[in-house]
Amino acid sequence: MKKRAIIIVDTYQEKEWAKYSLLSSIEHFRCENVITFSNSPILQGEQFVKINQITSIFDYSDFVLRCLPHFIDEDNILLTQWDGFAINY
Repeated sequence: MKKRAIIIVDTYQEKEWAKYSLLSSIEHFRCENVITFSNSPILQGEQFVKINQITSIFDYSDFVLRCLPHFIDEDNILLTQWDGFAINY
């Protein structure tokens, strides 16, 4: 059986939209794991990985393309953002 995860990379101070993104995605995307890469936890029960503040789109892209793959053990992932997430899968 393939393992699936929902992932978010978010270091904004306000976490409500990130939390909404994760909860909405969980509702529509069946997964075994929720992984958050952030400066503080977002959701209870998540696998939390503390990262430094992301200050630019370049930093975000660099993290996602160069660092994120080293943390992923799942076969499939859904990478969400505070403004982009599953609403109908």
